[in-house]
Amino acid sequence: MNDNKKSPSPTTMNTNVQDTWIVLIQFFPALHVFNAYMNPLADLFSHPLTTMDIEGCEYKSKSEAKKAAIMTRESSPWFEDWDEVYGPEEDEEDFWSSTELHCENYDEEQYQCISVMTLSDYHSELKKRDEILQDAHKKYAAKKQQKKNEKRKKVLKQNRVYYSFPPTFDIPAEAEVMFDKDKIYAVPRANQLRGLGEHPQVIHASSLSSCCSIQMRSVDGLDKDSLVHQTELIFKECTNLKELYWHNAKYVTEVFNAPHAQERLPKLTVLSIPYSFNFTPLDLGQVQHCEALKRLDLRSSFDIQESVMSHAHANMFRSTSEQDDTPPTPYLGMLLGILECCENLEFIDLEGISKPIPYVGRTVVEHTIGLYGIFACLEAGVKVKVDEDDNESTSSDEVNDEESSRSAEEEE
Repeated sequence: MNDNKKSPSPTTMNTNVQDTWIVLIQFFPALHVFNAYMNPLADLFSHPLTTMDIEGCEYKSKSEAKKAAIMTRESSPWFEDWDEVYGPEEDEEDFWSSTELHCENYDEEQYQCISVMTLSDYHSELKKRDEILQDAHKKYAAKKQQKKNEKRKKVLKQNRVYYSFPPTFDIPAEAEVMFDKDKIYAVPRANQLRGLGEHPQVIHASSLSSCCSIQMRSVDGLDKDSLVHQTELIFKECTNLKELYWHNAKYVTEVFNAPHAQERLPKLTVLSIPYSFNFTPLDLGQVQHCEALKRLDLRSSFDIQESVMSHAHANMFRSTSEQDDTPPTPYLGMLLGILECCENLEFIDLEGISKPIPYVGRTVVEHTIGLYGIFACLEAGVKVKVDEDDNESTSSDEVNDEESSRSAEEEE
């Protein structure tokens, strides 16, 4: 282990006669929880299983503090059988770590360190940790900002409409609107999360007739019939519509099956429906009507709940040997249909689909379109974005690597 990866130990003892002594209790994540060989100290110090606390009171002499530390060690479950293993000669030390009992503590998530030090050394240790964490935070913030700037430059070069989630950097469509049951309002996307505001500007759908690109969003809680009615007004008047950016979409099938929507969908070159509500496979199937489509944005729209629950329910009554380890991919068929119908499709944004599902042990892609869906897109010449850092493409080699990794894990 490298020197800078060792477990934090007490600093050189302060010999100031006026200083008091303390017993310090530290907890760190075990190696099988946190790989100390591969991670910097900042990650270790910020880990939720890492703690550092003073045990008991302050002592006037080192011998008093050491006596208290030994009593703490003898009563600690992390140091069970310590005396039998090491004997009394270890009591001459000022620092004890339960990692030395690795055979007995192999299944613990944490290991404990008990040490004796002066109060001033304790504050020095706190200051050192704080400096390491602050330095790491500055580097992380700078790196994150650099990525944002690079992404912004790339988007600007592409000279197209772009919306970020959450809203940090947008290149707006020609019109940005919200609608309720009765009216359509001109509301900048940056303000839409706060609702309509006090005095929203009411517009008529006919004023959007010349727009080629529109971003729209309904007010929260709008019922299905009103949603279909208002979107139909927009589709009816926007005869030049080429790019639709529908944020927080819902009732997609009902909206896209309406007469005027059916007239506009085949002419769309860009369809963005990120962060949709209850977005079903049937909703995805409606995209097949967009025959001229070139770009499709489905960021965080897939509904994984039904797939996860049905898979878990199917295995609930099966023995371990009979359980199906392959989750269903309810969106795959519709995706393949889109690839077949939309021959001009160039790019699909699936950002977030590679993220793990909490408490399930699988990723979103495995419960939606599967790795085969990614392969199918690439085979059709369609670029796919699966992570925030992707440059609008995922190579077939990367997908092969992920599939190989999964297969290896299953074999083990």
